[in-house]
Amino acid sequence: MSKSATSKDQESFEDSLQRLEEIIEHMDDEESSIDQVLSRYQEGSDLLIKCRKQIHTFHEKVEKITKALEEDVPQLSAFEDEN
Repeated sequence: MSKSATSKDQESFEDSLQRLEEIIEHMDDEESSIDQVLSRYQEGSDLLIKCRKQIHTFHEKVEKITKALEEDVPQLSAFEDEN
């Protein structure tokens, strides 16, 4: 995966989190109608699902990288005192 694709995924994730924060702020606004609150709640739920999927994908990538590192790096035994 290229750096630009990774940056795009990260940017998208951060954008989603920012939007979730905005939704929460607007839902706390007492002047919002019930329809607006419901609409924002649905949008927030969709964004939360998207973020959870992205976190799961990121976690899987980290596990793959870690596993590859563990397989390619020889295990070092403890150094013995030569004296």
